[in-house]
Amino acid sequence: MCAFASGHGSSLPSPCESGGDCDTISSVPSPFSDRPSLLDIPHAATIPADRAQDGAPESAARMNAVSSRRSTELAVANWDRYEVMGMVGEGGMGAVYKARDPRLNRLIALKFLRSHDVGLVEHFFREAQAQARIDHPNVCKVYEVGEVAGHPYIAMQLIQGEPFGDAMRAMSLEQRVKVIRDVAEGLHEGHRTGLIHRDVKSGNILVERSQTGTLTPYLVDFGLAREIKGQDSTIFSVEGTPCYMSPEQVAGDLRQLDRRTDVYGLGATLYEALVGEPPFSGLPPLDVIWRVRTEQPRPVRDIDRRAPADLETITLKCLEKEPHRRYDSARALAEDLQRYLDGDPVRARRASFLYVAWSKARKHRIVLSLSLAALVALGAAGAVLMRSRISAAEQVRRAEEVAALAQEIGQDVKEMELFMRYAYALPLHDTTREKAVIHARLEDLERRIAASGERLGALAEGPGHYALGRGFLALGAIEEAVRHLELALVQGYDTPDATFAAGRARGMLYLRALDKARRLPSREAQEAQQAEMAREHLEPALRYLRSSVAGARAAMPYAAAVLALHEGRLDDAYVEGKRAVVVEPWSYEARVIQGDALRGRAVLAEERGEHEQALLDLHRAIAHYGEASAMATSDPAIYDAQAEAWLGVMRIDSHRGADLRGAYEQAIQACNQSLTAEPRRAAAAANKAWAHIHHGWSLYRQGEDPRAALQSAMKDAEQAMQWGGPDPLAYNSIGAACWLRAQYEAGIGLDTDEALGRAVESNRRAIEMDPNYGWAHNDIGIALGLLGERAAERGFDPLRHFSESAHHLDRAIALSPGDPTPRANQTWFYAQRAMHEMEHGVDPVPTLNRALAYAEAALAMRPEHVASHNNQGLAFTLLASHILTSGGDTRGPGDARGTLDRAIGAFEAALHLSPSDVEARRGLATARALLARVQLARGEDPAQALRAGRQALATTLATALDPSPTDGETLFTLAALERATAWAAASSGRNPRRPFQAAHDALSKAHALNPRSARPLATLASLHRDRAELSRPGGRADGDIAEGLQRIRAALELTPTMPAYRALQGSLLVLRARGARDPGVRMALYQQAREELQAALKGNRFLEREYGRWLAETELQLPAGEGTPASSGPQVRPAP
Repeated sequence: MCAFASGHGSSLPSPCESGGDCDTISSVPSPFSDRPSLLDIPHAATIPADRAQDGAPESAARMNAVSSRRSTELAVANWDRYEVMGMVGEGGMGAVYKARDPRLNRLIALKFLRSHDVGLVEHFFREAQAQARIDHPNVCKVYEVGEVAGHPYIAMQLIQGEPFGDAMRAMSLEQRVKVIRDVAEGLHEGHRTGLIHRDVKSGNILVERSQTGTLTPYLVDFGLAREIKGQDSTIFSVEGTPCYMSPEQVAGDLRQLDRRTDVYGLGATLYEALVGEPPFSGLPPLDVIWRVRTEQPRPVRDIDRRAPADLETITLKCLEKEPHRRYDSARALAEDLQRYLDGDPVRARRASFLYVAWSKARKHRIVLSLSLAALVALGAAGAVLMRSRISAAEQVRRAEEVAALAQEIGQDVKEMELFMRYAYALPLHDTTREKAVIHARLEDLERRIAASGERLGALAEGPGHYALGRGFLALGAIEEAVRHLELALVQGYDTPDATFAAGRARGMLYLRALDKARRLPSREAQEAQQAEMAREHLEPALRYLRSSVAGARAAMPYAAAVLALHEGRLDDAYVEGKRAVVVEPWSYEARVIQGDALRGRAVLAEERGEHEQALLDLHRAIAHYGEASAMATSDPAIYDAQAEAWLGVMRIDSHRGADLRGAYEQAIQACNQSLTAEPRRAAAAANKAWAHIHHGWSLYRQGEDPRAALQSAMKDAEQAMQWGGPDPLAYNSIGAACWLRAQYEAGIGLDTDEALGRAVESNRRAIEMDPNYGWAHNDIGIALGLLGERAAERGFDPLRHFSESAHHLDRAIALSPGDPTPRANQTWFYAQRAMHEMEHGVDPVPTLNRALAYAEAALAMRPEHVASHNNQGLAFTLLASHILTSGGDTRGPGDARGTLDRAIGAFEAALHLSPSDVEARRGLATARALLARVQLARGEDPAQALRAGRQALATTLATALDPSPTDGETLFTLAALERATAWAAASSGRNPRRPFQAAHDALSKAHALNPRSARPLATLASLHRDRAELSRPGGRADGDIAEGLQRIRAALELTPTMPAYRALQGSLLVLRARGARDPGVRMALYQQAREELQAALKGNRFLEREYGRWLAETELQLPAGEGTPASSGPQVRPAP
């Protein structure tokens, strides 16, 4: 049978409360207040004078119980919900009955509460509902709560077992340990749901034995120590069984009770399982309370030498007086017990000599002094046998000397920290000189500690490392601080201040790593990195911070804010930080905590797509950092936090297509302020590099020159590594700056090989340092893809570069499966590969289908991803162009027109998300120009498509037509629109001269911008051919033909293997042959034209539709059999 404790007054009955040597108490009454040791129990119960008559309360309670039982039995006599089979236990607060649930045909236990007090009934139900949340095979299950005829009840699991205190007599040691282990797991589950048991003991563990002999323990009766409201007074019940109660529990301070209180109770139960009785058993309750608070329990192996030493160590760790020295959780206890059962070394360690001596010197100096005097007297009278190597007198002397050293070192710590606070409070300046003073002080401190170590040995090491750790923490040297603070803890110097400082330092390392993780390309990559950093930094930080709650520092709101921040309770961290500002208005650190909490909330809001909320939190965080920096004007860490927040604003605004200049200037200013305070600060240089990269990308997307920003980014990233050592993020930032610079410079005709080579090399180094760094794989994929594009432009084979690019981008996708960016990049480079295939007669449809599949996957993840919409539009545009050039049906459902509509839809979606996006506007205009060609081929009016194309391009034309143009792609797009306009004019009988001239001007500017590119030359040649073909008699056809041939020959010198260029040259030769008066010259020109056209069509079969008529003309003009065989056609040169 399982009983559930109400937590009010005497607990409801459970068979586990019978037996044992230790009495159960429900409160500490005031008649014993003549015991001075109990005067500090804050919630000791009082008994009103009118209830203190001998025997009266007991008889009244008995009469009330009988009356209530009869009332309950009458209420359930004809109850249709449960069949009550009889009472199995009764107490002052109620009774428990065995019953059957007819609906589920199972036996249950029914607990009835006698009291009708509204507050008590509400508490009764709340406790039941809370325990019902616990779902664990070793915790009694609660099925239902309700009322019948005004009687509150709880239906719960019926357990056919006996209390562990009785059952253990028939168990082996291993079985007893397994019971404690299983109960610890169940207890941990209760703690996880927010419940604390408060009365863990052998009587509240029921052990059920199956028919096969398998033992299953159940923990019963969660939830004691609650406020009970009576008619005449309010009594605070400190319930439990004294010899299982923790020191903080017997003190009656309910605020100090947490999961470690239950760990103590389970440790006392383990103690009982090892020696047969709990600690301090057999004494009156108040004597037990005194000893629980002031004395260590007798060691297990002093009672029974057969007890394993590891189990004694585990037990004594559970029974530590100070909660932070116990196991941090019941699960940690269970895991150590499992290690014992597995034969592995346990994690628990005996208290160090330093700690024991320090505790005695601090808490019992009078007792120790008297003991020392007695020992001296005994020594004068005769010999004293000592079981330790060091005499008691020597222990006291050393303890006192250690105490004096700790006091002296503590003063040093305060002076160093105060000195740095003064330095930070001065107007913004270089703090190098002040930090040098502290470094010198730390060196002196190390020498003094070493000298003390010659006298005290290891006793001086703990306080010494603590002082050094605090000093390095004041300097912001977090790694060194962590090293020394954790060495202090290892040496046994684990005061609350020391554990709090260690937790704060470890937490700083975690937050620093978290900021780096947030720059990873996807939530999955971020979560993987965060999980690794949590294991390395967060878990120990939380362990230290939680264990420091017993100290004075930990009781302050600032410490609570730090703990909440690291536990991810960001709202609580902000509130506690706000409280800390009220309590300590001079604390700028509290304002930093508020900013950190808001910045963490912004990250979560951004992940949910709530960009407005994220921006609001970021700007609020920046305001708090501003308040902190106004108080500590020279603390560089505050400016680092400000810069991180501004980088977050830039990242969000960049996705939204907003102007980044304001945020960029603020981020750079914060970085510069940090570098003023600490001129060699690697974090500030790294933040500055990323601010430049965000700004450069924004400039590039707007058609502006990003090179100055990118050059600054590379310089700052290199500086960060010079000051802080090699770092994959820094290498990645250099690589990103290089490929972005190459992308821009390719558009203005500069050689990009060096920049792309450096981009590849930098990202390779980042991958060598971190093979799972997704951004590095993404960016090296971009750089390799761009190398493939450049190779294709110059007539080299680009497939090796494209394949390697795809490999790295797929790796980035595998590392970041929820991030659309690498998929968007795959779309782009598969589109570029398809373009190369189209130019060399290879069917591009499979490659374009892969490109579109990547785009669809990216948009399914993030529909607002602008680059994915743009790249999807590019792939559809190329597919439509292939349908046109290969002779596809332009009227079918899957024709060029339908494909172009999908391209236009993709670009319009991008523009809806980012109205200023240049790529979207160019892509939309290009698709509209191609649509005009389709409409002309179908005899439709293309005017509307051409107007829409011009409108899309309007905002980028001002830059493109500037005397110093910086956007070659916009010029090509404009030329395409003007050529389509010229053909439309010619088809309607109008003069196409003006649009032809406008196209010529745009292409001439593009050529001037990039004179090393064959593309503008070939496009100009094509324009001259069109204009010559459409020239009226007496026009300037000869001039256009001559200029066209000149342009195409120049293009072939740059890219001799491009089939389309040879076909274009062949068509121009046909036009020249038409005008030749000399028959021999005419035949020679036709012969040359046929050779060029045959070679071109052999190199690219898709040219047949456009150039077949030109080749047919040469065949008609040349006599049968005349001419030389066509060459084998152009060959793609291997990539250099």
